[in-house]
Amino acid sequence: MKRLITLMMLLSFIIGSTQARDRKHEFSVSAGALTTNDILDLYTSVLTTTFTMGYYKEENKDISAAYGASYKYYLTKRFSLGADFTYQSMTADAVSGDQQVGTTDKSFYTFAARADFNYVANPAFKLYSGIGIGFTQINQEYTPNSSGDTPNTVNEGTINFQINALGIKVGRGFGAFLEGGFGYRGIVNVGLFAAF
Repeated sequence: MKRLITLMMLLSFIIGSTQARDRKHEFSVSAGALTTNDILDLYTSVLTTTFTMGYYKEENKDISAAYGASYKYYLTKRFSLGADFTYQSMTADAVSGDQQVGTTDKSFYTFAARADFNYVANPAFKLYSGIGIGFTQINQEYTPNSSGDTPNTVNEGTINFQINALGIKVGRGFGAFLEGGFGYRGIVNVGLFAAF
């Protein structure tokens, strides 16, 4: 109990001491939906199904959110530069003819540089837009049901981007944000941040 009280007092001191000055650094975690990775996977699946005339397809897809971690450095109160990392996974049943022959697991790792501009730069409320561009590493693994079939692994990469049309951020040292845009973070992205 004494450790918890000491930790809370230390945290209160740190937060209190940073409220008098501008916070230049910001870390955040987020989750997004409907990403460019989703669209890329859908496009690939449609091409594969069409090319094999429906003989091979992926069914029962399970797609995770795009989980992200970001860092921003505020050059001014309106403009920041930073970096994004996002991870997203997908699993599906591989179907050949009418039989499930295995499973497909895909992982998407995105590393990107980003820039944001605050239209409203109040210490406790920000309204902003931004852009990010980077690289997505795609790792795909096919695991057959039959021990006689050969597993297959494919690793490839592609350029990826994020355009945040509008973001809303509420909070000073700690807070939450909601972004609407398109790209590797998703059409909708929500998260928490800490600034110091």
